[in-house]
Amino acid sequence: MTLRMYAERKALYPDKLSVAPSHEKIDLDGIKRDRIRRTITLTGDLTARQRQRMLEIANKYAVHRTVSPSPRIKTTLAEQAITP
Repeated sequence: MTLRMYAERKALYPDKLSVAPSHEKIDLDGIKRDRIRRTITLTGDLTARQRQRMLEIANKYAVHRTVSPSPRIKTTLAEQAITP
């Protein structure tokens, strides 16, 4: 959706614009991790620069920024307040 909106705004009309996601669990140092891959297909009359810019836009998508890189979460307990 983000790429289509960008393409329309820039008057770029690829013959085909599709994104094929895939997901798998991988073992990384003994820990199961999620790996998400996206394959973006752009066909039509686009320059190399336009194709590269479309990739940059895809990587700025809000969900992409949320999950990449994997968040590190550290949880601690707050000190207990002493009541008089």
